[in-house]
Amino acid sequence: MGNYTSHLVLEKSIWIYENSSSLRFIFYRPDILRVDYLPNPGTVFDSSFVIIKDTSEIILFSVIETDSSIEISSSELRVVVNKFPIRLSFYNSTGKLLLEEPDDGGISFNNNERKVNFILQQEDNFYGTGERGTSLNKRGQAFDSYNTQVYGYSNPLPTMNINVPFVASTRGYALYFENTYPGHFDLGNTNPAQFNYNVSGGELSYFFIEGEKIPEQLKKYTWFTGNQPLPPKWAFGFIQSKFGYQNENEARNIVQTMRLKEIPCDAIVLDLYWFQHMGDITWNFVNWPNPFQMMSDFFDEGIKTIVITEPYIIEYSNNFPAASSNNYLATNSQGNPYLIGGWWSCGCNAGLLDITNPSARNWWWNLHPSFFGNELAGIWTDLGEPENHPADMNHFLGSRDKIHNIYNLLWSETIFNGYNQLRPNQRLFNLTRSGYAGSQRYSVSTWSGDVAKSFGGLKVQPSIVLNMGMSGFGYQNSDIGGFCCGFTTPELYVRWMQFGTFSPITRAHGSNQPTEPWNFGAEAEMINKNFIQLRYQLIPYIYSMAYENYKTGMPLVRPLFFDYTSNNLDLFNLSDTYLFGKNILVSPVMNENQTSKLVYLPEGKWIDFRDDKIYDGGSFYFFQMPLSSMPVFIKAGSVIPMQPVMNYTDEFPADTIIIKSYPVENNSSSFILYEDDGKTLDYQSGFFAETIFSQNISNTEAASNIELTIGETIGTYTGKPASRIYLAEFHRVFSNPSLVMMNDITLSQRNSYEELRENEYGFYFDQSLKRLYVQIKTVPDSEYVINVNNVVLNMNGEQTQILKEFVLEQNYPNPFNSTTVIKYKLPKASDVKLEIYNITGEKITTLVSEFQYEGEHTVQINANDLQSELSSGVYFYKLSADEYIFVKKLIYLK
Repeated sequence: MGNYTSHLVLEKSIWIYENSSSLRFIFYRPDILRVDYLPNPGTVFDSSFVIIKDTSEIILFSVIETDSSIEISSSELRVVVNKFPIRLSFYNSTGKLLLEEPDDGGISFNNNERKVNFILQQEDNFYGTGERGTSLNKRGQAFDSYNTQVYGYSNPLPTMNINVPFVASTRGYALYFENTYPGHFDLGNTNPAQFNYNVSGGELSYFFIEGEKIPEQLKKYTWFTGNQPLPPKWAFGFIQSKFGYQNENEARNIVQTMRLKEIPCDAIVLDLYWFQHMGDITWNFVNWPNPFQMMSDFFDEGIKTIVITEPYIIEYSNNFPAASSNNYLATNSQGNPYLIGGWWSCGCNAGLLDITNPSARNWWWNLHPSFFGNELAGIWTDLGEPENHPADMNHFLGSRDKIHNIYNLLWSETIFNGYNQLRPNQRLFNLTRSGYAGSQRYSVSTWSGDVAKSFGGLKVQPSIVLNMGMSGFGYQNSDIGGFCCGFTTPELYVRWMQFGTFSPITRAHGSNQPTEPWNFGAEAEMINKNFIQLRYQLIPYIYSMAYENYKTGMPLVRPLFFDYTSNNLDLFNLSDTYLFGKNILVSPVMNENQTSKLVYLPEGKWIDFRDDKIYDGGSFYFFQMPLSSMPVFIKAGSVIPMQPVMNYTDEFPADTIIIKSYPVENNSSSFILYEDDGKTLDYQSGFFAETIFSQNISNTEAASNIELTIGETIGTYTGKPASRIYLAEFHRVFSNPSLVMMNDITLSQRNSYEELRENEYGFYFDQSLKRLYVQIKTVPDSEYVINVNNVVLNMNGEQTQILKEFVLEQNYPNPFNSTTVIKYKLPKASDVKLEIYNITGEKITTLVSEFQYEGEHTVQINANDLQSELSSGVYFYKLSADEYIFVKKLIYLK
């Protein structure tokens, strides 16, 4: 914009004029400001498809004019509008500059294009923006914001199926751009000193959100775009899918086998073979003669049924005549149904449902109850980018470009509203491939599309899940095993299942080969079953995270920098290690033939979930990871609610909770267990319960005392247990306690774990596992305190027992650009390996692999002589001497 000419202050808005163009500022809250750009006096903004809050509440603000600026201030935010020329700067309530426009241009327009530029600050790291496979931190990247179907991808892609014009920054602000047209982010790619967003149609508005940290920004963003409702509880179990089960007998055999093998499962998904022609959305009774009885039988086994639907109607469909004659299809320039030739499912013509036409939406939804019946539990909405959306196609509410990004949003809204009418007070499960800002409020569970069956396809998934979580989507998942374009090996399926276990939704899917957990050999089946069972044990923990997401927008899967920063800039771009909730750290193995992994553990202490070994944080560690294992660590001091293994989520009443405790000296912690009926929307009316577990460790000179408080269960819901067994499982306890009490009652010591479980009260100390078990029976409306007296929680020198006599020195010089030297000292003769790894844990080369005698050893590295050419960056060198492992970082500057 050019120079200031005047301004106008109204009750709820402030107008800044530059001749005929203007800026309009509207506070939605003291910390959320909408900025509208009006190129001319006749500028009209479309009604929002995304924003659910209005400006009915009057927000107090002040306006101060000086010769050079206009200052607009609320209690949380101050905007300085420089007059000559008009440039904006945003400050928080403490006066910190958050964001500013550059001198050479802020907001501008050129024909249909609208653009806004900002200055990049050193603290800016960018996240969100939807589904992208590129590195976690989007700073330095450029990409389109246009929903795009991708097929068979194995590499990071900048633009995928779900685009959200919301970007969160570590500098203390977030931006949401309120425009549905195709957009483009340039986050310092073209000009490292600036970032911008531009759109190719419509008018430009953006919401400036003040928030010190990204979780706070997400809470505010979902305040005005909508919170994600809780899915049905069964959605957190294992979901089995395939392209596709072709008839009723095949589906029944899958369910029967699942139950015979006792592999937990809560749902089966039927792909496009359940109907005859795309667009029918009616059962094909030839191949599925008794679908409603089949679904009822599955339900009796604890397995729910989900079926696919698509928005395309082919010319052979029994619904095509009605759609075509009633103008329910998107149209061409003549106003006739737009026919897409050579449609992939039939080689025939297909039309696209015009989801923006209210009559078409009503007609389409009214076709659903007949195939839902009372038995269908969920729906899968596919191809909704839309997958094939010609540029000259028109809709009831506008052009292709205006509608494209919001198509799936409106489809999800149609399903959501129709389902609420069909089944009032029941939760919806909608697995969908596309979406937009605000889709989360329609109870969607998104997935990452048609990924290749490859380790490359697996490796991009964590970054996708993390950034989708930071875009308001809590339930992102992927096709375990990969979907297409290759062959799923047992190793790939297992590694993907391990990642899927610690994803928001755990769902196997694929094409052209079996996708069930037992179809990859006996070893893989055993490992898959173990991880699926672990998933079911973790459901109390996962479900409590889901409620947090509903209340605050906090994702279930979180980057390390949410809780740990420690000036380690690598954390801002680290995606292969992440937090699953606040207490569990996960680092999936994602390379073929990989049996060890380099894992960064942030500050604090971390306990290996496999063997209870404890590690000091703030360092990288190498861990051996055979196929049966993956790196999972518990934050020391945590209490984690779990449950017994079940074949499905509600197989048994939730009357037994296992509290896994990881006590450490001088520590206190807590966890809030959330519970409800798992099925209805009653939780939105206050029908739920919360129980606080709090743990405090006090120390004497020789031992520790543990106090675990199980708080009163506050609240009620249908199915709330009248009594409950709590089994507290204290890990890393190195001595038998002198006394264990519940409130004022002394508990008896049992002789075995089995004897303990047969009694309602007591404790058992397992010397070999270094684990103490305490069991009590409770009623929900009382508080219980478990006191464990005089136990040893720390073995001096235990931890990783890295012998001080072993010395691995820092390489010199470091950084280096040609040669560097590594020295190490062995206190005894050992089998030695010295290897170099990149930042993702992939081995680059082996420098030493031999038996060596005690003493000092020197190895010179010449980067030009290595088999694998090094690029500039951070690497790690790992010394393995017998069972001991040491790691240090080196930096190569090419």
